[in-house]
Amino acid sequence: MYDIGVRQGTPGRGSHAIHDLRVRVTAAVAEYLSVVVKGCAKLLHEAAR
Repeated sequence: MYDIGVRQGTPGRGSHAIHDLRVRVTAAVAEYLSVVVKGCAKLLHEAAR
């Protein structure tokens, strides 16, 4: 059976760093979208008054 870990690179030689980067980028995007959605909700709430 082919070891899928070989295809993705040796751990500690870049693949782990790429995974960490993806996690950080995903978390940053989620936080940004959360702020944007809250801002839009606040504006819509004030406009509805």
